[in-house]
Amino acid sequence: MLAEIADLLKPGGAVFIVVPNVDSLACRVLHERTATFDGRNHLIYFSRRTLARMLDVEGFDTVEVHTRVASLEPVLEHLVYREPYTGGVPEDDCLVGVVRDRRDQVEDLLERLDLGYKLHCLARKRT
Repeated sequence: MLAEIADLLKPGGAVFIVVPNVDSLACRVLHERTATFDGRNHLIYFSRRTLARMLDVEGFDTVEVHTRVASLEPVLEHLVYREPYTGGVPEDDCLVGVVRDRRDQVEDLLERLDLGYKLHCLARKRT
């Protein structure tokens, strides 16, 4: 698909890509139980490094890459022995309380550490 996009773009043209981040906190904690690996959307999974390599092979320069979407709820569910993605996090659990009280800071930290659930990438076709 990226080769087709490259054919459509003029040199210097840009593409914005959003793919699951295989290095996300959710993938690292939940492994095969994360929604990333449910088989519905992606056949290939990317890290920052593998996405940049694929773009390079297809004739793109990576302009910017960052992660978004902390995906904390399924991780918290798993950490309190609940099934991920069911909305079953108990409000009175001390770990859940600490994370929720600092949610903005935790999400910001996860994104700065490239542990967000999605990779957002801006790339430009080489001239």
